[in-house]
Amino acid sequence: MKVIVLAVTRILSLLSALALLLAISPAGAHIGGTTGLATIIVSGQTVQYNLGLSVGHVAPELADAMHLAQPGLAPDYSPVLRAVAEKIHVQSDGRPCEAAPANLTPPAQEGASAVV
Repeated sequence: MKVIVLAVTRILSLLSALALLLAISPAGAHIGGTTGLATIIVSGQTVQYNLGLSVGHVAPELADAMHLAQPGLAPDYSPVLRAVAEKIHVQSDGRPCEAAPANLTPPAQEGASAVV
């Protein structure tokens, strides 16, 4: 019984040290560009990546590429889909996973969020 208590105590000590390390470590992030909210859902063999972007606050270069607020031109969301396909990669056991076809839900109203 004493061995089990020592093992549990050691595990708790390691977890506490890890929590402290994570709490004091600086978080790395990119600056500039467009702010969004990403969620990742893992269910069995499936990983789902969702990205919500406020279309009203995208970087000027992306807004131009997407034809946002350009009279007579329909918005083109393909630059967002390409960027996600180029930048987001999932792997399992060191091997890349096959991506499902990308899907984008345009914003319901101007300035709202698009969901990839």
